[in-house]
Amino acid sequence: MSNFEGIFVATITPFDRNLEVDYEVLCSHVEFLLSRNVHGLVPCGTNGEFSSLTLNEAKKVIEETLNFSGKTTVVAGTGRSSIKETLELSRFAWDVGVDALMILPPYYFKASEEGLFQYYSRIFEEISETPIFLYNIPKYSNNEITHGLVKKLSKYPNLIGVKDSSGDNEHIKSLIKAFPSLKVFAGSDAQVYLVFSAGGVGQISAIANVFPEKALTIYEAFKKGDLKESFEKQKEFSEIRAILKEYPARGGLKYIYSLISGHKSFVRPPLLNLTEAQQEELKKRLQEKGLLDL
Repeated sequence: MSNFEGIFVATITPFDRNLEVDYEVLCSHVEFLLSRNVHGLVPCGTNGEFSSLTLNEAKKVIEETLNFSGKTTVVAGTGRSSIKETLELSRFAWDVGVDALMILPPYYFKASEEGLFQYYSRIFEEISETPIFLYNIPKYSNNEITHGLVKKLSKYPNLIGVKDSSGDNEHIKSLIKAFPSLKVFAGSDAQVYLVFSAGGVGQISAIANVFPEKALTIYEAFKKGDLKESFEKQKEFSEIRAILKEYPARGGLKYIYSLISGHKSFVRPPLLNLTEAQQEELKKRLQEKGLLDL
């Protein structure tokens, strides 16, 4: 039985200077995360720059992640703008052994709730044996997973949960309350404590790519019933998040992982790597907070 609870990591996809996927660094990163005892891995999500990957690259990233994941739960991001590609990638991911799929709405076109229902219904019906999480990230997808849509899709037994990256505290709390049978994960690192206290099951974290222990301590304190300690650890985690938000998304995470591991990693355009000045500044700030022992 797969364990869909705890701190999952929305894993980065390392690229080399020539913009090719660096599978060697990818595998070392997975091993780094497993050595820290994270509860799950989520390749090909937003932090994995899935929209910058070809379909074949996404397949290989998922497969290589699985090859090094051991018994750790793996939820693959398989949502694409094309429903044909979503179905192809979803079938592939399930066939090679992932525990579940995470599918965001098709992006670019603004869709109605009925349009999204038809999109998802086709997927649920064609791959009915596969556990699926809906992925709500309206900031990037341009389409929202509404309560109405979740209710309509609840008739499908393989809908098992939702990852909510709206960043809206009231939205995620109402989602958990309205659909108690679904496993709700938060996508914002500001909401780790909130999602557990509201009755959700976990966090799919970006920052845990580089500081997994900081996310795990929030969860572990909460599970022990030490709510005060859990809340304090959340404040520390949110301070890290506030620092990282001042630098290019994904580029900052990859730079930090380069410092931790010694393996350089880059983003693909249009995302930006950190400038030398930004690197030095970020490194100094993290050292001052005791987050880097270099």
